[in-house]
Amino acid sequence: MGDDERQGPAFDSNTLIRPTQRKLVGVWMDDVGLPTLVLPQVRRELTRRPVVYHGFASSDAWLMMERTPDAPFRWPRLDREQNLKALDIRRMFTQPCFPNTPVDSIVDHGDAIAISEALVLGIDLMVTGDFTSIDHHEVNYMVRQSLGKNAPLVVTLDSALMCAYPAVNWESNCS
Repeated sequence: MGDDERQGPAFDSNTLIRPTQRKLVGVWMDDVGLPTLVLPQVRRELTRRPVVYHGFASSDAWLMMERTPDAPFRWPRLDREQNLKALDIRRMFTQPCFPNTPVDSIVDHGDAIAISEALVLGIDLMVTGDFTSIDHHEVNYMVRQSLGKNAPLVVTLDSALMCAYPAVNWESNCS
């Protein structure tokens, strides 16, 4: 991605692997004129899946899509310095951020890696629907306290869509 290119939220592999959610976020990003971002960790998760599904759920399809110039996806990369910064951020995460993960394993946790990559890249919103491995409120609190970032970084896809399209008249908690 070029430095002058606008960017929106990044999405986790649970969102992008499922056809309906992938299409929904693709239409949403297209509607606002932004590419769908695939963080390096999410790319790794999508391209090393051993089971071959139909469409873009297969590893080969994601690798092919990455090589397609007019694809609606963008694949931001981290350089060595950014990777080190991401590792430093993961070392700040506490057990309450990832309640089902032993504290010494958090630095290697896929969701922690993706969140730290989003922070290093300056992506304002990491959208995820995984409530079992992440405590969204704890991660956002840690980010505010440790990194001084005010906006929520981790939000659910439902919440993000409700905030993006308030005219739909659904209940929302947007700030």
